[in-house]
Amino acid sequence: MKLGLVFLCLISITVGCQQEDYETEQSSETLKKSPFSMRIASKEEIKQNIGISDHLKKLSPKTKSNMLHRDVHNSDYDFIVNTDFSKYIESEDGSFHSYTFLIEREEDNGLVENLVCL
Repeated sequence: MKLGLVFLCLISITVGCQQEDYETEQSSETLKKSPFSMRIASKEEIKQNIGISDHLKKLSPKTKSNMLHRDVHNSDYDFIVNTDFSKYIESEDGSFHSYTFLIEREEDNGLVENLVCL
């Protein structure tokens, strides 16, 4: 009786584990090249971009020389923008670009926050 039960279990395991055929080919529509490029922008490049510099100065209007410091602090919302670098994203045709800065808080809230400037 035990031998019959073991034999039945082995047969059901062997038959139940049959490999299924999956289609591994992906269509060319699925694999498209991104129309955007990304790179890291340095602090010097950020300082040279007048539009971004003005935007960062508006975040911390009480400080006269924001861009000389590492960070821009906004006391209204209690966050600090790290201006040492940013991620610069640009479309291939040049019609869109953005700078993304890391936001830091004195008290960690467990979230990843960014400031995106278009």
